[in-house]
Amino acid sequence: MRILIASPVRCTEPWQTEAFRHYINSIDHLEKPENAQVDRLFLLHNSPHLREIVHEGKIPGGMQYLADVTTPDRYECDENTHNWETENLLAVTAMRNFLISTAREMDYDYYFMADADLVLHPKTLVKLIEAQKDIVAEAFWTKWTPDDIPAVNAWDRDTYSFFPDIDTRFAQFRQPGLYQVGMTGACVLISKPVLQAKVNYDYIPNVSFWGEDRAFSIRAAVYGFEIWLDTHLPPVHLYRESELRQYERKIKS
Repeated sequence: MRILIASPVRCTEPWQTEAFRHYINSIDHLEKPENAQVDRLFLLHNSPHLREIVHEGKIPGGMQYLADVTTPDRYECDENTHNWETENLLAVTAMRNFLISTAREMDYDYYFMADADLVLHPKTLVKLIEAQKDIVAEAFWTKWTPDDIPAVNAWDRDTYSFFPDIDTRFAQFRQPGLYQVGMTGACVLISKPVLQAKVNYDYIPNVSFWGEDRAFSIRAAVYGFEIWLDTHLPPVHLYRESELRQYERKIKS
């Protein structure tokens, strides 16, 4: 079994570089299925300073690939939220398409895409593979602004709606289990049949939903693939500096 862990990485603030160290450490400690080869591919997006951190990683039995990507767009993050513009979305879409195409062309059995501000549980990869689903994500929770309620990285349809309602679904997702959903992103295991079907992240011009994860999920559904959400091992999302500091205090204690 061959697995590719791959993601674009962009760290615009010093604290995000610190968060990325925690991400790499969690990738280093991921358990893998017996006899599996796990390789890594990171696209360092306007972040060449991360090369040293990535090279500190441990990849027994696997290969590691790095590529620098330079774009003119700005990406601003603060304690309130991350400010996405169309230029940011276009850059990320192109990089995600490159990564999923690479996984297909290099004949991997699985492509695991995990955003670079997550701290993963060591059993995440094994748990997702054990689900035996074509597309399965690991649930995590984020306050997109400090005043928001924590929201999960999956939904049932459209932009971000739930069936029968958000309260019922969130209560379900808080319980360890495996749930079918309509769309997801950010921490997703994608199987070879999906790769071979050439499902990608391209913008869909006759759909108004914004975001590459929605385009991917719509294409996957059209091709007949189900999308599932595992809720046993939620990653920690280091979305803002205060959450990074809270996490660091927790691990020190």
